[in-house]
Amino acid sequence: MTTRFPGIRSLGTVTIAAMVLASVAVFAGPIAAVAQSTIRVIVNDTVITSHQIEQRARLLRLITRKSLGTARALAREELIDEALQLQEAKRRGYDVDDERVEAAYASIGRGVKLSPKQLTAALRRSGITPKTLKTRLKAQIGWGQLVQGRARSAVNIPEQEIISALKEKKPDEVREITYEYDLYQVIYVVPSNASNGFKAQQQRAANSTRASFRSCSSDLAGLRGKKDIVVKRIGIRLESDIRGEQRERLNETDVGRLSKPQEIGSGYEMIAVCDRKELKSNAAERSLIEDKLKDEESDLLARRYIRELRNNAVIIEK
Repeated sequence: MTTRFPGIRSLGTVTIAAMVLASVAVFAGPIAAVAQSTIRVIVNDTVITSHQIEQRARLLRLITRKSLGTARALAREELIDEALQLQEAKRRGYDVDDERVEAAYASIGRGVKLSPKQLTAALRRSGITPKTLKTRLKAQIGWGQLVQGRARSAVNIPEQEIISALKEKKPDEVREITYEYDLYQVIYVVPSNASNGFKAQQQRAANSTRASFRSCSSDLAGLRGKKDIVVKRIGIRLESDIRGEQRERLNETDVGRLSKPQEIGSGYEMIAVCDRKELKSNAAERSLIEDKLKDEESDLLARRYIRELRNNAVIIEK
């Protein structure tokens, strides 16, 4: 698994959640608050309460559409795993700050065309607090970083395995053309404590810059050093290095222009496409196959890792 530039790689299970959360407003009506919360599980020094299990079960019902009883059982096991994941991530120095969680929360909202406030309101209508989803996101991000760190040293796909997988592809399934991009990141910064007025001002400024931007060579220099604007070189990237939504943004952006502003944790991000070259080879397909094989190996590593943590943990269930 390769670390991409900011915002390029999606969050896997977070993306899945975004797709199904579109039904939040209609899938379940308001549910009365839990009258009393009791301790159900202790994982090392982390307490899991009946209220947390009930909240997570409601969220899982939206994602899995399983019965409430099944969702409660899944929620209990998921919260145990999460407690272990967060403990291990913190111990290894992969603690996730609130800004990163809020950015992921906002990303889910964008996936279902809701602002963070609208997503919060939709969740509350289903009896789910936003903290329930944010806690899940925090565990996913921290655990993902931790597993990725382990995978870099532990996961190595033999060249012959990649070649064999390529040979199994039908000729018409192998892409012979890929693109090489030269990219810069432009961020109109919005501090976490900024007013709504300043946020709107930065969004308007980003859109104005995008409309007038004509050339990386002439226009990027004018943005550097300006207050509340960050310009950072991303460098040369193959199309296969760019995932999902970001790839679509770049494909829609002409050379010498900026992509549409996208809200991220630190403000509004645009990507400057300074060059796009067409490459004729099977490099793109090869890279995709290698990534797929690495992801599969990393999933196995993650499952072994969590089993190891469970075996070594003190888990008291009540």
